[in-house]
Amino acid sequence: MDVSVIVPFYKGNKYINNILKMIKENAALAEGISIEAILVNDSPEIKLQYDEKLVEGYALKIIQHEKNMGIHQARITGINEAKGIYILMLDQDDKIKAETIKSQYNVVDGLDAVISNGYSENEKGEKTKLFKNSHQMEYANDLSFYFYFGNVIASPGLCMLKKATLPKLWLSKIMTVNGADDWLLWVDFLNNGRKFAINNICLYTHINDGRNTSNDNAKILESSLEALKIARNSKSFEDKLLDIYARRLKMRTEYLTGNKKKKIKAYFKNLDIALKLIQFKNA
Repeated sequence: MDVSVIVPFYKGNKYINNILKMIKENAALAEGISIEAILVNDSPEIKLQYDEKLVEGYALKIIQHEKNMGIHQARITGINEAKGIYILMLDQDDKIKAETIKSQYNVVDGLDAVISNGYSENEKGEKTKLFKNSHQMEYANDLSFYFYFGNVIASPGLCMLKKATLPKLWLSKIMTVNGADDWLLWVDFLNNGRKFAINNICLYTHINDGRNTSNDNAKILESSLEALKIARNSKSFEDKLLDIYARRLKMRTEYLTGNKKKKIKAYFKNLDIALKLIQFKNA
């Protein structure tokens, strides 16, 4: 296979037909590109139900977890079964355009990975670009920004990655708290000398309906601290970068309550981080 699309599902039957419809539309446009979809059901008490007419132009495999194991393990389960040279990881409520796989595959052209632009869509259907411009997208290849800033890449759905380049640390150290496994993936990927090709087209949409894990600041912080611990224990990263990220997460802890005064004080105490954030936002 050329491309494997990995989609973890958790109580996701209301999303499954939309995912399969998008993959079918992509397969129809991706002439000469072989595609498989691997759906990993991480809610064992619920059987996945879908319209079989939507399985056309690509291969489908469904994997059933015997117990809930979290999104990181669900992604790894799918990757372990994947036959594709490249991997596209989607969340169950993600949206991609019909030309996404064709466009990303053509731009990556044998390289390690490609990142596209995309949107965040709120519950009102209003969209905001995830990257303001192509210059801001270039920060996806700057390892230091993942420690000063945090997760530069909003979602794995923006990226198509060569399976052979997926880092061993991310594949072997499964996180127990959902939310920050993609940060661990990106920093390990870049730390191994890998790079993203840049595709400026907006192909992906992250649905931000207020119920996402990414909106639970306390949970994301807990997950980020777990990811930092894994990175530190690996002995693979510069101590300076790890210490910067520890300060960044401490800043987030200090203003987790939403107190504006605490937030301003945290930035003044960490001017180097504040300057990096300004640099990114003004790109």
